[in-house]
Amino acid sequence: FTGRNAAAIMARHMMETVPSIRIVRQSVPEEVEEAIFAALGKVPADRPQTAAAFSEILGLPLGTTVSRRATRGQTGTRRTPSGITRAFPVGEAEAEASRPLWRRPTVLAASAVVLVLAAVAAFRGLASGKGGSEATATDPLAKRVAVLYFEDLSPDKTLGPVADGLTEALITRLGQVRTLTVVSRNGVSPYRGTEVQPDSIARAVRAGTLVVGSVEPAGNQRVKVSTRLLDRGGNDLGQRAGFEVSREQLFTAEDSVAAEVARTLQKLLGSEIQLAEGRARATSLAAWTLLRRAEKNRNDADRLAATNPAGAGALYTAADSLLGQAEAGDAKWVDPIIVRGEIALQHARLEKDPAVRDRLIGNAKAAAGRALALDPNVADALALRGTIAFGEWRIGRTADPLVRTQLLADARKDLEAATAQDPNLASAFAELTFVYYADKTEPVSSALAAARKAYEADAYLSIADRILQRLFWSSYDTDRFQDADRWCAVGRQRFPSDVRFSECQLWLLLPPNIEPDIAGAWRIKARVDSLAAPDTRPFQQRLTQLIVGGVIGRAAKASPAARLADSADRVLIAGRAGPDVDPDQELLAYEAIMRAQMGQTDVAVKLLRSYVAINPDHSFKVGDNVHWWWRDLQNNPGFKALLSRK
Repeated sequence: FTGRNAAAIMARHMMETVPSIRIVRQSVPEEVEEAIFAALGKVPADRPQTAAAFSEILGLPLGTTVSRRATRGQTGTRRTPSGITRAFPVGEAEAEASRPLWRRPTVLAASAVVLVLAAVAAFRGLASGKGGSEATATDPLAKRVAVLYFEDLSPDKTLGPVADGLTEALITRLGQVRTLTVVSRNGVSPYRGTEVQPDSIARAVRAGTLVVGSVEPAGNQRVKVSTRLLDRGGNDLGQRAGFEVSREQLFTAEDSVAAEVARTLQKLLGSEIQLAEGRARATSLAAWTLLRRAEKNRNDADRLAATNPAGAGALYTAADSLLGQAEAGDAKWVDPIIVRGEIALQHARLEKDPAVRDRLIGNAKAAAGRALALDPNVADALALRGTIAFGEWRIGRTADPLVRTQLLADARKDLEAATAQDPNLASAFAELTFVYYADKTEPVSSALAAARKAYEADAYLSIADRILQRLFWSSYDTDRFQDADRWCAVGRQRFPSDVRFSECQLWLLLPPNIEPDIAGAWRIKARVDSLAAPDTRPFQQRLTQLIVGGVIGRAAKASPAARLADSADRVLIAGRAGPDVDPDQELLAYEAIMRAQMGQTDVAVKLLRSYVAINPDHSFKVGDNVHWWWRDLQNNPGFKALLSRK
């Protein structure tokens, strides 16, 4: 990392993702890059603890990533014990290399040469000062664009809402261009108002072209809007645009900015960039300004929600008041109504008082209705209504099975309609993922496909961790273990302190054809237990104990030895818990999973009978097929009885 002074360098070191060496030299093998990432982990526990551990990472066969040493993971909540989502991230699953790297000096030397060449290539690129269209034309990421939040250059900083509004409108408009891949507002918002350098932002979001801009007063009655393009190194590409607009016409500037930036991008990239028609725009400067002020309050509330719910709630309330005025001032403009509904729903999720929560949900529902009355095909409004319906289903506002069935059907209908209208609406695809999982008649592949579309449309969704978790489990459920391993690795890289993305590596030690790694399982267990929240740690420690017992049991099954079998049994018994730790007795089902993998079918069935007595709606299937955990039990009469129960 570089910077203007020591403080800036330290800030970048603490905040920013370790740059990928493959950005400057794509021929560097993945295993070398993975070794670098591991050694530079922000959290000490993520780094190799010994030279031998580091050599193991470098000793992987070419074309295999470090995470694939681990193995395979878990399943959706409806097919596993209901508390399975409490299982938390797992540590790295290190496997023994057949031959330590330190005994292979030629491989080590080759790795060193690659690193030196990469450094030289990077230095030459910086020293040459090459920029402009020549560098961009050869950049494979040139068409991946990140629009950074525009800077407010007004002396009194009163143009902040205008700057934010122009930025977010530009992201939306460019995001609809088929020839471009545009980083979402969720991807760039963490860098809003920070001193992180453009080249670091480009590395973090993997963008090849950056759009930066500013707004400033141009006399008393006019505002100047300026934009320019940078390459991934932060170098000015010489593509600039600027214009002035009267303060009374600021709400028309969104289209002008989008058109100017599209023109400069087309000139730079040499490909056609056709902007799609946006929906109806504001006709009132007052309403447009109110919406921008409300959006600023919303963004501030989103940042506060996790640490200060009361403060976030106050900001949501203030935003709603501003949006109410905007709606009244421009009755045919649908945007303030949709945002008002979205904010009401966000606020409801923070409220613990059922009466207040119900009122806010009612407000959100009413806003969706008003928006769809103006335009029945607005994707955001359809997504809002579908999200509300699924939320009501999920929190169980009614116990009537017919009403609940209808809520789920309504949610699905609206969300599918929203994604049909806007194939880039990541939030709707994300919600559809959970709807499909909730619908027991829907194949898991549908949830997996929706999750993939959500992540492809916006990898920086606020619920990206949940989407990655769903991608892992749905792949794991359907025997796609290589995909499960990949999603587990992505989650671990993006959310290194999230227990779920360490736990998944522990689950990856169970699938068939994976060599049991007992030592690795114990190491992962230690990491998972250390990451678990204090209130969930007692349950978590027992769950990881059971999984380790299953790994030992698989080793005993593969190489029968009384010592291993006895060890597995002791470890599994130590993982049991009473109702004080496990009120729903979910650990019974987890132990049954492990016993089934060990070949102890009768013991597994006995445990499952006890579990099903407490959890009668549990399913053992993924779609129409029995989950691979239970396949060895399919000929057991007791298990057949469990499958055929009503």
